[in-house]
Amino acid sequence: MENKNNFLTSKLNLIMFLLVGFIPIDIPLGLYNEAKLLAIHSVVYGLLLYIPYNKGVKNYVLHVYSLFMVFSLCFVQGGVSSPIIYFFLSPIMSSYLSFGGRVGKRFAYAVLGCITLLFVLGLFDLIPFSNLDDASSNIQIFTYAIIVGVGVDVIITIINYDSLRNEAETIVREKQNEILQQEEELKQQQEEIIATQEQMIIDEKREKEQYESDKIKAENSLEAIKTSIEYASKIQLNTLPSDKVLKDYFAEYYIYFKPKDTVGGDYYYVNSFRGTTVVVLIDCFNQGMTGMLLGSVITSYLDTLQSLPDRPSELIYELHQYIRENFNYYSSINNKGSNLSIVYVEDNHIVYSGANGIGYIVKNEEVVRLQSSDRSVGVTNNDPNSIPYMDKEYEINSDDVIVLSTDGFVNHTTKEGKVIGREVLEEIVKDFYQGYKHTWKESFDEYISEYFKKEQEDDITVMCFNLT
Repeated sequence: MENKNNFLTSKLNLIMFLLVGFIPIDIPLGLYNEAKLLAIHSVVYGLLLYIPYNKGVKNYVLHVYSLFMVFSLCFVQGGVSSPIIYFFLSPIMSSYLSFGGRVGKRFAYAVLGCITLLFVLGLFDLIPFSNLDDASSNIQIFTYAIIVGVGVDVIITIINYDSLRNEAETIVREKQNEILQQEEELKQQQEEIIATQEQMIIDEKREKEQYESDKIKAENSLEAIKTSIEYASKIQLNTLPSDKVLKDYFAEYYIYFKPKDTVGGDYYYVNSFRGTTVVVLIDCFNQGMTGMLLGSVITSYLDTLQSLPDRPSELIYELHQYIRENFNYYSSINNKGSNLSIVYVEDNHIVYSGANGIGYIVKNEEVVRLQSSDRSVGVTNNDPNSIPYMDKEYEINSDDVIVLSTDGFVNHTTKEGKVIGREVLEEIVKDFYQGYKHTWKESFDEYISEYFKKEQEDDITVMCFNLT
């Protein structure tokens, strides 16, 4: 590449030297038009040669301009009979060596076109300049000078061609040696790769066999877990009051019960103790198996009651102590427990107590929010400034509807990403007064279908009922 650049530089400088050198030759020989034209070309060519700009563009422009210079000088000397026509060889050879065969062909075609054009112009006497007198000694001297100039150009081109060829051969040899070395290295690498691949195949086969074995074990374990969870779900559903039981206690009722997973931590409980109906809605903090187990503990405790505490708040406190004492929940970091809503019903009189519970009474013209403590059951991190467990008494009639809910409904997210909130639940149930089970269900189904985000975030239970 360096020799090629040196060749181009010497070649272009030689042309500049010939342009300037022929001016003092032409003037004594009386070739004034040629001398003037050479002077003009020397200035233009010098500017193109020495002004800095892109090398590739510069080389191409200078070769094209060389064609133009030879053509113009032949033109002022009468056409194809001018000895300057031999200088057309220079851009052909130079372009071939500089730019390759493709561009060299283009310059050869261009030279052929220039010569043909000069011939046609001379044939039809369209050249205003007369041919040189070949018999004149001055012209003979000029012709000799032209031949010498062309000869020098050809010799320099041949010398540089040999240099470039030698450089190319050296590069080819170096590349061949490099390729041979790379082939040897590749051969070694190939042998190493083959050995590595064989080992990898052995290891992969061993890993695949181990994977298949582990997969079968995992599938069996997963199937066993799935079967256990499905069985646990059946157990949970069987522990909930059946429709037959609920009909004994309520005139109308609707329960929306949907665990987040196969099993969940929401439970509802109904029982009667010496004329007092007890309705309990349980919302364990954890979903899944953990919540289900804690919920089943609470319902089991309720089933074992020999007598009912006088106030629902007392029952909540007993549950709170029972969970903490029997499940080692005295840890300072414990935050597992449950929210509760408990309703005692005697005729048209109810007593409500909530452990962070959610409850309403839907009357003729209003929805009454049942007041609840903001403490949960079983946890140790209740705020000491929170509202203690308390009882609130309410009078109801047979058309009033009692609504109990876990926080899974009010904390659920809508399709727009907003939290539903208690106000929405109040808006849904406000028309339940004197209503019936199927209309309550339609109201919930319609809202859930239109607004609920598809992915469930928590167990959801809502109980709606009125008394017989």
